[in-house]
Amino acid sequence: MQQAVDSSLVGQVTCIQSVDLWSADHSAIVAEAGTIYTGQQLMGLARGNRRLPIVWVRGRTPMPNNIAFNLNSAATDELGRTGITGEIDNHLAERWGPIVALSLIDDVGAYLSATGQDSSNSTNTNISFGNTTSGGQDLATEIFKESANIPSTLTRNQGANIYIYLARDVDFSKVYSLEYKE
Repeated sequence: MQQAVDSSLVGQVTCIQSVDLWSADHSAIVAEAGTIYTGQQLMGLARGNRRLPIVWVRGRTPMPNNIAFNLNSAATDELGRTGITGEIDNHLAERWGPIVALSLIDDVGAYLSATGQDSSNSTNTNISFGNTTSGGQDLATEIFKESANIPSTLTRNQGANIYIYLARDVDFSKVYSLEYKE
């Protein structure tokens, strides 16, 4: 891949073919090493997924041939599984941090309030940390609704190998004329 991929934004991606691509019968090179492929990342990382879908739309062979051809085929891994893998950031601190902080603030407030009580007539002070689960419930619920929608992010560095699974034959008959030789 020519550039790094970050699933937080959709956009175009490109890659450069590293080896010659031969026809199905191995009679001719149909796309030389150096062919540039352009693709699209049309969506971010779906919740629970660990693979990012990319569709390779077009290829263009290097000069002097400079042949453009349509692909509309998926990016895959070495085993043909659709999508690319990479480092996943689930943003756990961003999702849970505000809720934990709010709960701790409520609990510390309750603790300080309880320890500040006049205990001259009582030998027992009851301290409850119930706010972690129930205190500030409305605010915690609102914060959770907002932070739960933070999608995970997949990143993959430039230079990584990717594969293209051709969804259909690419017809080069209009640009290459081959003759059968015995």
